[in-house]
Amino acid sequence: MRSIRAFLMSAAVIATGVSSHLQAAWTWTAFNFPGATYTTPKGISGDTIVGIYSGGGFVYQGGAWTTLKHPSGVSALPRGISGNRIVGSYGASQSFVYDGSTWTDLTYPGASSTTVTGIFGSRIIGSFFVYGQPQQGFVYDGTAWTAISFPGAMSTTPAGIWGNTIVGAYLGADLRSRGFIYDGNTWETVDYWYGDPYTQTFLSGVFESTIIGSWTTAYQNYSYGFLIDEGQWTQVYPHPEGFDAELTGIWGDTIVGTYWGLEGGIHGFVLTVPEPGSLALLALAGLLAVRRRRQG
Repeated sequence: MRSIRAFLMSAAVIATGVSSHLQAAWTWTAFNFPGATYTTPKGISGDTIVGIYSGGGFVYQGGAWTTLKHPSGVSALPRGISGNRIVGSYGASQSFVYDGSTWTDLTYPGASSTTVTGIFGSRIIGSFFVYGQPQQGFVYDGTAWTAISFPGAMSTTPAGIWGNTIVGAYLGADLRSRGFIYDGNTWETVDYWYGDPYTQTFLSGVFESTIIGSWTTAYQNYSYGFLIDEGQWTQVYPHPEGFDAELTGIWGDTIVGTYWGLEGGIHGFVLTVPEPGSLALLALAGLLAVRRRRQG
């Protein structure tokens, strides 16, 4: 098991230095369901974005917004998308996969509740809970269910998948959330350290070699995004019109997420980032020291 920790050397320098370069090089686009009081994108695949707004779930494609309704009549809340297949939840604790015509319920065998959070091709990920046991993650390939749990964790929450790579977060015995990367054999911890013993780290998506996530602290209500590409960390801080930037989905050079606006509302965004070579020039090499440590 491997651990990666990023140490924030100077919040002020990031805010006034690297962040300004990132803002100048990247393109932020407003993304809000028309007339909604809040919009939260959750996943992206090609030119299609899915998520949640104040009126329920939505699908956005080609400039058109569509509200997603489950056949039962309740709102369907999408959490992820791959091609034409959307996964999410509806009702009290039900999960689904929807391919544009057919709705299929998903329930981990014997679970009290099942939450689906991501999809890649035929592989679906999420978490499940059995009374009296820690929350575990799962992978479902359309036939077989496989439980996955970070060793020793109080709970495991997968959030994104690409090929054999699964990313998410786990809760440690110290009640801190840390990100994880799992390739089917090896677990890797990703821990963004802010000098606060209650810093929480979450990984939310992966596209090829690029992983996105966010971190927050015990004394702030805001989330700050970051990217990891080939071991290189890049901070996303904050949205130009808000206090923070939480990253929720990625496809190619496009990232979706949410931010708290300066007026207090929750808004969605689409962020277009430079190619990996340009990204490296803007990374936090001089501001973040990354320590890798291998554990048995």
